[in-house]
Amino acid sequence: MTGREETAPEKRGRYLRGRQIALAAAASIIYVIAAAVVVFLVHDSGIYPAGSDTMYHIHRAELVYNSICAGNWWPGYDPTWYNGVEILRYWPPLAPYLMAACQAVAAGNIWAGYLLFVGILVVGSSIPWLYIGYRMDRPWLGAFLGLVWFFLPNNLYQLFTEGNIPRALSMCFLPLYAYNVAAFLKDEKRRNFVGISVCFSLMVLCHLGYAGMLALATLLFMLVYCLANRRLRVALRAVLAMLLGFLLVGVWLVPSLFGGISNIDSSATMKGFFQSLGVSLDPFARLQTTLLPYTVPYIGLPGFVLAVIGALFSNRKAAPGFITAALICMLTSTAAMPFLAALPGGGLLWMMRFVSIALCLILISLLQWRRLKTPFLIAFCVLAVLDCIPSLRLIYGYQTGEQPVERLSQQQKETLVEEAKSITTQRLCVLQEGTRVIDAYVLTDLGGTTNQVFGAGWEASTTSRNIALLNRASNEGDFLYLFDRAKELGADTVLMNADVVENPEPDMAEQLDGCAERTGYELVNTSGTYRLYHLSAAPETFGVKTHYPAIAIGKNSDAIALSYPAFRQTADPNLNHYSFDELSRYRVVYLTGFTYDDQQAAESLVLQLASSGVHVVVSADDIPENKNSHDRIFLGVRCNTVRFSNGFPDLHTKDGILDTNLFPSDMSTWNTVYLEGLNDSLGYADLGNGTHVDFMGTAGSDNIVFVGFNLAYFCSLTHDEGVGALLSRAMDLDPDELPERELVPIALSYGPDAITVTSPEDDVNTTLAYHDLFDGVPGVRDSFHLTVVDSGTTKLPLGYPYLWQGIAASVLGAVCLVAFSHRSHRGKEPDNAFA
Repeated sequence: MTGREETAPEKRGRYLRGRQIALAAAASIIYVIAAAVVVFLVHDSGIYPAGSDTMYHIHRAELVYNSICAGNWWPGYDPTWYNGVEILRYWPPLAPYLMAACQAVAAGNIWAGYLLFVGILVVGSSIPWLYIGYRMDRPWLGAFLGLVWFFLPNNLYQLFTEGNIPRALSMCFLPLYAYNVAAFLKDEKRRNFVGISVCFSLMVLCHLGYAGMLALATLLFMLVYCLANRRLRVALRAVLAMLLGFLLVGVWLVPSLFGGISNIDSSATMKGFFQSLGVSLDPFARLQTTLLPYTVPYIGLPGFVLAVIGALFSNRKAAPGFITAALICMLTSTAAMPFLAALPGGGLLWMMRFVSIALCLILISLLQWRRLKTPFLIAFCVLAVLDCIPSLRLIYGYQTGEQPVERLSQQQKETLVEEAKSITTQRLCVLQEGTRVIDAYVLTDLGGTTNQVFGAGWEASTTSRNIALLNRASNEGDFLYLFDRAKELGADTVLMNADVVENPEPDMAEQLDGCAERTGYELVNTSGTYRLYHLSAAPETFGVKTHYPAIAIGKNSDAIALSYPAFRQTADPNLNHYSFDELSRYRVVYLTGFTYDDQQAAESLVLQLASSGVHVVVSADDIPENKNSHDRIFLGVRCNTVRFSNGFPDLHTKDGILDTNLFPSDMSTWNTVYLEGLNDSLGYADLGNGTHVDFMGTAGSDNIVFVGFNLAYFCSLTHDEGVGALLSRAMDLDPDELPERELVPIALSYGPDAITVTSPEDDVNTTLAYHDLFDGVPGVRDSFHLTVVDSGTTKLPLGYPYLWQGIAASVLGAVCLVAFSHRSHRGKEPDNAFA
């Protein structure tokens, strides 16, 4: 019995499959060769591992690797940074574990492991495009896009300039996510529904913030898609699949979202993620600096032009992707920032980080635009390659061959870091905000372990507010606060880079040394702009026992404490949450940006404090608005708005007339309040035409002083000596007064399940960051993000928080994925979306 002879179509099909297999094999080989070339060039670049955040991720990878070698597969707690940080809780674990695996393959060499990881990124970001090309029946274009994707300028920028390794790893999964969305919108197949969820879960495990940005971009795309194709139901199903991706990784996500970390306003950093569209689309802007890595992000002119053309001329299948990408690119412009900042949650819209999502949409849409003429397609491919060439210097650097250890060791010697680490017994504090001279990895890992107050990736730190204030104090010259709070954080060594001071005075070095001496620090050495201080009398391991003479309550408590370090800062602004017994222990209570639930109870508390001899100062500019009348009245004192230009008029006080400094040039208009209803005026301003308005005085008691005109903020900006003296008298507090701090020797030991603290006294700040893991432990409490214990031995538990809640979320996500993907398959609607 003879076999059936192949038909012509069958021969043709076998021939085409053979060609496709050959293409896939050849493309894969080319990707591996490209990866080898990239690794070779990076190794000899003389700048690797480049990127502002790269060493942070290398630190995490090395921590994971060393912990696994010691038998601990989840190193949830790292004592070396931020007074103790849960380093895998708030930053996703996929990147550090993959890098740790690379280090293991490299026989424990972290630098070789990093190079291997870069090679994996090259191949791992290429193969998905090859697969997508085959799935969309455009294998040659898919193979080409796979080769180009890693080298797109924005992708190189985020890996080698920003050093955001988790986001770079996301580039391996982003194309697959975008393909599954496009495929599901077309055919509604179960595998694509599941693909959306799984790919999005992987994105979350790479970088949660970036996954959130991808979710927003997906919603924008779905809006555009529905307007173009009128298929709301399938779009909602795709969004559901994406949301299930969050649930699938609930075992990690739940602890991350419910930990209550970082209270720093993300909108403060928002402006750094917008740029003039002219610069973002200028292919030559990258060449305007000889320094590497360059710091000018670039969207890509060919891609943006293609997005605009595709939005106008492509079909309904491809157009939504092009339109969405063009919109994202335009929203990266500085002109769009005020509008986005005004939106709810707008502070999280760091638009330059959306660029790779836009580029991915452009390329997926290009694969869908099958009627694009071949000459135009070839022209785009050529321009895309040419556009990548200027950014390749991020890979090859200077080709000096200098290795990381050589470069970092030299950095240690030039900046006094080596000496600082050698004398540190408990914790090192390095003030260098904005200079980016000393890397956190150098401070902690190079040549041995040294604990430090700072680190990298402040978003994972519960002491983020503390360290932000240290940076602000160093920038603004509040040196007394700086050294006092460094001691509170347990730093026996402080290394100060004087370049961080924004407006240095001629005697700045003497001021630094004097403030250090007042707080117990001694000058050890100087080198250029670096000054090294040490608490030589400190015990090897110590806690801090503190008595504050004053307390500031409200959202602006930080600002007043910088100028008056005797003030204890608070996290809770609600005055009703404080008791008389608690506040009566202080000599001065300052209310600045405070709130209340019950105004009558708040006023009664203030009067009771004043009658007991406590001096209460109320910042009138921050008095809450009454919910019913919308007036701003407290203790019968009404706050009325007033506006000044360039400077205050003469301020009449009981000590004479103050001729104050002008307002800062960027704040020439000063919106503030004056006071009505005072018992005794302590100061007024003459507005002309015989009009006087009070800006300071007492009400209810001689011990209750109201201060208007936002004088405390004005003084912090201008350092006006006359206003400073006036405020000091009003507060009954000297700016040079310090809290009483006693260093108490304690014993600390770190175990896999707990930190054991032994203290000889009650109410001792251990200088360890407080975590919600410690909630409920008897005698343990949170004091401005630091852990306070009583005498005896205390065990601070370490473990995996919210474990069962996270497992429940993941199980729920898996069950919902099975149920909804099955329903989606059965409920498929006709494919009528494409022209």
